[in-house]
Amino acid sequence: MTKPDPVTLGKARSDIHRRFGNQTKRLHSNRYTEDVIGAHGEICFAEEFNLEVRPVLKHSGGDDGYDFDTPIGKIDVKTFQKPYNLLVKVSEIHGEAEFYVLGRYLELGRKVIFLGWATKAIMLKCPTKIFHPKSGILNHYLAANSLNLMSEYPMSELIIGKQGGLF
Repeated sequence: MTKPDPVTLGKARSDIHRRFGNQTKRLHSNRYTEDVIGAHGEICFAEEFNLEVRPVLKHSGGDDGYDFDTPIGKIDVKTFQKPYNLLVKVSEIHGEAEFYVLGRYLELGRKVIFLGWATKAIMLKCPTKIFHPKSGILNHYLAANSLNLMSEYPMSELIIGKQGGLF
């Protein structure tokens, strides 16, 4: 398996969304920053759990709301520089993801630390808020310190799996 380059992957995904008119407003001056950080999260998660990063999708539908199809279910990785909350867009929460994982992107070393996870069912019950007026995006949110630990079931099954016991 060849490790994808997060900059190339993030830019390609951003350009596809832009081409089809479904790119959300960005908070950074560089329009690629958020997609590159997201790509870092996916690549680090794939490395951590011996999974494949999904390729750049060539259609306007995006990633169908998930990043990985695993033995425990479909997972969407959300990666931020300041991950105070796990954020899931109200407009995207009805996608195929069953689990959401929150990652913290560390500029130094270009790595991601996975802070925890929540199920779609839990996120649907969470309050909503627009965190950044500039983006206008309404998100379900759950505080990072309220997430399930990565070592808790069923996410723990991925940890077992990476050691050769599950898949």
